[in-house]
Amino acid sequence: MYPKLLIPLLACGLTVSAAELTANSVEIIDPGPYPMMKRAQVNPVFAIKLDAKNTGTPGTLSFTVTPANSIEKITLRTGEEKGLDFKDSVEIGEAKPNSGGKVTIKCKEDLTDGEHWLWIDATPSEKSQVGGVVEFGKIEADMGGKKAKGKDIQQRIGYMVALAGEKVAQVGDENAGSKPPRKKKTTRKSKTAGDSEEETTGRMCRAFRIPGLTTTAKGTLVGCFDARYGHEGDLCADIDVAVVRSTDGGQTWTTPYVAMDAGPGSNNGCGDPCILEDSKGRLWLQSLAAHFGGGAVLGVSKAGQGEDITGQWIMTYSDDDGKTWATEFVNPTKEIKKDEWTCILAGPGRGIVTRKGVIVFPAQIWWNNPPQGTQRCRSTICYSKDNGKTWTYGEGIPHSTSECQVVELRDGSIMINARNEARSGKRVVYVTKDLGKTWEPHETNLNTLDEPTCQASILSAKVKSYNRILLFSNPKNTKARDCMTVRVSRDDGKTWSDGYEYDRRPCAGYSCLTQIDDQNIGVFYETAHRVNGCRGIGFLRFPVKTAVTGKTEPAGTKVTTGKTSLKAHRADDDEASDEASDEASDDDSEDDEDAATAPGQNKSSIRQKKSHSKA
Repeated sequence: MYPKLLIPLLACGLTVSAAELTANSVEIIDPGPYPMMKRAQVNPVFAIKLDAKNTGTPGTLSFTVTPANSIEKITLRTGEEKGLDFKDSVEIGEAKPNSGGKVTIKCKEDLTDGEHWLWIDATPSEKSQVGGVVEFGKIEADMGGKKAKGKDIQQRIGYMVALAGEKVAQVGDENAGSKPPRKKKTTRKSKTAGDSEEETTGRMCRAFRIPGLTTTAKGTLVGCFDARYGHEGDLCADIDVAVVRSTDGGQTWTTPYVAMDAGPGSNNGCGDPCILEDSKGRLWLQSLAAHFGGGAVLGVSKAGQGEDITGQWIMTYSDDDGKTWATEFVNPTKEIKKDEWTCILAGPGRGIVTRKGVIVFPAQIWWNNPPQGTQRCRSTICYSKDNGKTWTYGEGIPHSTSECQVVELRDGSIMINARNEARSGKRVVYVTKDLGKTWEPHETNLNTLDEPTCQASILSAKVKSYNRILLFSNPKNTKARDCMTVRVSRDDGKTWSDGYEYDRRPCAGYSCLTQIDDQNIGVFYETAHRVNGCRGIGFLRFPVKTAVTGKTEPAGTKVTTGKTSLKAHRADDDEASDEASDEASDDDSEDDEDAATAPGQNKSSIRQKKSHSKA
């Protein structure tokens, strides 16, 4: 798979001739959208496919970078065809863009005969803007007596908010919620991306999965995800829910810190989080807790209510914009779970608040060995009409579905968009006008949105120039989790655009959209970037116009930064609000009650354990 380099000879101290390689062919490869993530170990942006017929140094590569100051350095390295696995990669040359953006790399390592994939690895500069577009132009390769030119290639800059192998600040740590330390200038190679000379406290986490993301009324981005300490696998396992925050539109982020810890060891985990902010400004964070082991939680969780036999629906909350989280979990499992169901859990991803102030989490019902004619898994909603004092679980939609997300439509009904466990390659879409008591199939049900049986994200946003739109993010493929794409609907989900592809690489496929301000959209997703074979969570932002038109903005386009309050546009427009039906809102006097001051007082609660004692 990898080029046959002359490492054994070099290791023995033998001299290798500096003869030039002879090539059968040289080709510049544009891989499609491969975002460059700040803090990532490797950022492949385009490749050279080289077919060599003897041993020698390949030659030279030159191109321009626009904007010139957006890239700190360029490394030419060996890799495989898709640019995913760089575990055994060898650097064969590097250079920094000059003041005009020109890059010239002269290869310093020999290659042997055969096919080689040489990847251009671009490191974003510290001053570069997250969301900015970089163009690699005037690409010319002169290798082995063959010359090749490539077309201009554009790639977007993103940010790895959680990098596999980094530390997660635990409950009670002084540095919880701090920004990553700046790197000190050094000539040594970092052991992992994001390493610095300054040590941070916390617990090393092997992998991060299952993203959720929301924007508060103050304009703060608050994200959540599983911190999977021992391995990438699901519950039952040693997993906490970690959070990160950004107060500058996603340009910088805090390091991950624990918001929900269900206890020590692999038999006390919580994960698959879902997040939202209610109409009073309180952030709610929900997760599934498993206080038992024995295998995958959806298979081993049993009927009943006890914490030692069935998964628990637990929630915490924050009243300070996500900086700190309540240490008493709200646990309404006995209130909302039917005894015969074997497990209930949320989305995962994000929830919504309706125009009438009803808190709505997307939800799932699992029922192992159900009666004949009943699906094992069904999507629904879980809601509260009194600001979190009491909770109600809806009925499942009549289809085999699981992970789901919801939006409120212009007429006040709630649309649910669900992962299709029947695996037909199309999303399941239903609508309720009575808060999940009954469901009707939407006209796009099973016939419009492609999927490879995977979680997805749907978002309702009121934005400049386009007014009210829906956005949908998932792997746009019926067979594989790749081609991460955001699609747009301007008619309440009846029709959808072809979409804007934001990352083409194979990945785990989960994502979560948020509205940053009235002109920009952000997304958390499980990127292809790996450390020691494990995944992390990446963030991208792009203009709404880009999502609507499907066209990347020109390189160097200024990224708008800073807070933009969502108070003025977090609800639907007035005309849509007037259309909301009383039936959909199920309005009553409880809607006018004040927010619960201590939502855990009247619920069975689990005290959040200090994570330092974990096994």
